[in-house]
Amino acid sequence: MVNPTLILEKEFYPNNGSILDSEQYFEGNKTLKLVARGGMSYIYERDDFTLLKVTPITRLRNLPDSECLRCFPGISALQYVPREKTLRIYDSFNSLSGVELATFCSSLREGEILREVRGVSNVVQSEGYAFFIGLGGYFYSKNILYKVRGETLDELFQEYYTFTLQDSGKVISDIGLVLEALEQKQIVHRDIKLENVIYTQGVQSSGGRTTLIDFGLAMTKKGYPDLSPTFQTMLAESEYDGIVGTPGYLTPEQARGELLTTKSDVFAWGILAFELLTRDYAFHIPEIEVEVTNSVGRMREYNLSDRDSLLKRLIEKGFTSKKVVEALASTLDPEPEQREVMLLKEVGFKLAKGIFYP
Repeated sequence: MVNPTLILEKEFYPNNGSILDSEQYFEGNKTLKLVARGGMSYIYERDDFTLLKVTPITRLRNLPDSECLRCFPGISALQYVPREKTLRIYDSFNSLSGVELATFCSSLREGEILREVRGVSNVVQSEGYAFFIGLGGYFYSKNILYKVRGETLDELFQEYYTFTLQDSGKVISDIGLVLEALEQKQIVHRDIKLENVIYTQGVQSSGGRTTLIDFGLAMTKKGYPDLSPTFQTMLAESEYDGIVGTPGYLTPEQARGELLTTKSDVFAWGILAFELLTRDYAFHIPEIEVEVTNSVGRMREYNLSDRDSLLKRLIEKGFTSKKVVEALASTLDPEPEQREVMLLKEVGFKLAKGIFYP
């Protein structure tokens, strides 16, 4: 069992040493350009093949540069500390609380889960992650991600001519395969939605390529056996720290703050499939705080009547086949244990091949 890798480095950032709100990031002698922001993280273009995800955590005010360097005698800036070495930042982690602690746990959890899903098809891949302390005691994480070329589904799903029903079927079947792989690894993504799926059109003989991205909210049901007990406990205690997810894609059990299983991702996949088939949102996407509160409240009370309303809308859009309706119904049941992958995955396979149900 080990602690997370720590890297000490000397880098200079805009804004007086802070990496917050930086349009550029300096890595060695290279200047990286900001290409996206999401939640607490900043995504920079690193080279033709990789992106750099930087997540600021805090400034370790009780850990000046001289003490940083004494943590690992003989290890100079920009050198990687081997994973087997014990992380010694004195009591710095114990001083984290609130948002800082939640951000640290999220970064650590995402890094470990991305290590776990290496080699899984149709999932974003990571080269590795580590935590850094820079000049001034700024503490942050880095994750090197391989680039995925294409567009997110929220950019594509209303483009009827370029993103066809066959493309929708390919996405539905691909995500079904991903969910089966994640279930074997006991990983729950917790944020499957249009924005977190990238589709690259026409790159395979069987159609386009689907990639599930952003494991920032993901969790694993089997724990983190590679980490030391201290960090295992820290992650376990933070797993259910409030309601996480995106309104409009929350499951009933997510909205109620209950324990989640891989069946929660099946529900969100069903919502995504509904939107790809109908080219309409399943639920109103809230934009202001009061709407978010109302959306979560309604989802807590989600029942079979709400599911049947979605199925009625599906039929009104022309999907009258009993097989399609039953397949979608099997993913949108209010009770997690009643949800299944197989029926909708098979419908996706057939649509991707141009087999349209009457």
